[in-house]
Amino acid sequence: MRTTTFLISVVFWVVCATRLSAAGEIKPAARNGTAVKPALHPDPAVIAKIEALGDNEIVQLPQAKVIGDFNDVARKYGLDKNGPGIRNYCLKMAWADARKRAFYCGGNHGVPHGLNDIWEYDLPSNTWNLLWAPEDFTRSAGRGKWEDAIIKDGILQSKRGATVQASHTWDQLTYDPEIKALVWLTAWNIAANLEKVGLLEQWKKENRHAVPLWGYYPETNTWKPLGVGQNPTRADNASLLCYIPELHGTIRYGKWDYKTFLWDNRTDKWSLFCAQPAAGQGPGDEMLSCYDAKHKVVVALSSNSSGQWKGGSTHHFDPVAKSWVQTVMVKAVDWETGKMPAAQDMNA
Repeated sequence: MRTTTFLISVVFWVVCATRLSAAGEIKPAARNGTAVKPALHPDPAVIAKIEALGDNEIVQLPQAKVIGDFNDVARKYGLDKNGPGIRNYCLKMAWADARKRAFYCGGNHGVPHGLNDIWEYDLPSNTWNLLWAPEDFTRSAGRGKWEDAIIKDGILQSKRGATVQASHTWDQLTYDPEIKALVWLTAWNIAANLEKVGLLEQWKKENRHAVPLWGYYPETNTWKPLGVGQNPTRADNASLLCYIPELHGTIRYGKWDYKTFLWDNRTDKWSLFCAQPAAGQGPGDEMLSCYDAKHKVVVALSSNSSGQWKGGSTHHFDPVAKSWVQTVMVKAVDWETGKMPAAQDMNA
């Protein structure tokens, strides 16, 4: 067991601290009376800091512990010492309420790596736990072990059965408590890498997973391709993915057509849920989203829906009305003068 100074999202600290403290649930995670493994016990120093938080306050926690079954790839990149580290364009942690922990994953721009590892963070104990030991599918020339990629039953996957498209997550990460799985849309341009190992032409001919939606199941440490054989025509990166309990599934919204699709967890099928919103009503690329269970809307924060990087907007998606509405618009000058209503780092 080692420690790390890895600093995670301010939003995550505040949300988790508030939920855990308010509910009186700062204790080892459990689901249906069964403790989530491994059992992690609260750190008194961490609990004291959390309980001392007031409204609109943040706190930097002590060094986090790092645990897990580390393989050679993990040790090569120092994950056993530093945890997952900061991964560019990997902006979202998916909260699993029953587990009282949050998932994190995603690949870098090839520096230092593009790994398909899955991590779980436990706030009360201040611990990073490596769940899925990584395979190296870094896209940079001369790096990564693309010989570990295979095509089985029309599904591009690793020899261990996981995604090989270790993309940035952007907002394309969510947790579905009904199927107890982390859902990740791993859209990534990997044609050149497949060509070098002789898989490109086979992939083009046999691919049954055009929209590479994957489920990772922490209780069994296994992966499953989702929505196979009947995807929307295409999906790309920098899009929105959000689980909505009332729909029993996850919506996907984003470029290129900005339509909203629904993946139904009961049928494992995609369907067009609603058409492209009116101009300006839907968020632009590289948004961040969450589901507001109280008001039953998806809230999305976008940095460039106005067509400019400095500026931003907030949008709501109503799954009953099947509509996107822009609720806040911030001009570039407001960004520069500190009037932006939310902190973000979408373009880093």
